[in-house]
Amino acid sequence: MKSKTLLIVTASVLLAALLAGGVYAAVTFMHGDTDELTNSLVADEDLTPEVSETFANNVKSDVVVTVPKTDYSVYVRAMIVVNWQKVDEGETFIYPASPVAGENGDYSLVLDDTGKWFKKGDFYYFTEAVPGTGEGATDILIGACTQLKNPPEGYSLHVEVLTQTVQAAGTTDSGNVPAVTNAWGVRVDEDGKLINE
Repeated sequence: MKSKTLLIVTASVLLAALLAGGVYAAVTFMHGDTDELTNSLVADEDLTPEVSETFANNVKSDVVVTVPKTDYSVYVRAMIVVNWQKVDEGETFIYPASPVAGENGDYSLVLDDTGKWFKKGDFYYFTEAVPGTGEGATDILIGACTQLKNPPEGYSLHVEVLTQTVQAAGTTDSGNVPAVTNAWGVRVDEDGKLINE
């Protein structure tokens, strides 16, 4: 009887030890910590396209978009924003009525005549991919912008060209839609040129 009691006590101790070990392992597993990892996707400031232009005698001309040095070519689109602005004590104010373009308007705007830019919505799209050689640039977007009438008192004509680029090579995750089509909704032909449709 003594050996039977000893056997039961020993079995109970082993069972308790196994259960305690199992509980400890489960607690360790459930309370394990991992290192924190933060991914920040930020556009590289060195890859920002620049607008180059000539400005003389109140005429902005020969406006092109230049692309910095990259390992890839990009497509370029631009928005032209024209308004009357004044700066007062460091603050910029925009006149409520926009200037009117045209021969009898407030300013004239002569755009590209080579057919390498097309307008869709608010943007002008350059049809060709621009190489990232550090010297790559679009053809001229604005040939000339000339103020024709006097601005409202205290204001001046302000012409701003806002640009965006997207990598020319690449497709969506499914692999069948060009990245530029996914991003901007424009199609690419078999020669790699953006299509005006």
